Amino acid sequence: MHQFLEKYPQTPYGLRLSSDTYHQYERIITYPLYGLCAAFEDMRLRVAVFAEWVE
Repeated sequence: MHQFLEKYPQTPYGLRLSSDTYHQYERIITYPLYGLCAAFEDMRLRVAVFAEWVE
């Protein structure tokens, strides 16, 4: 992933899914699998709020 981030500097960070707990090392964010559903729910809520705001 470090090589990918070096090759594409416009990419702000990399996302790694793991059974580990949440942590960030340099530009790589490790997200626990057990928290994935909550992250998508949060993202969906933010998109819905933004869509209402734009209308």
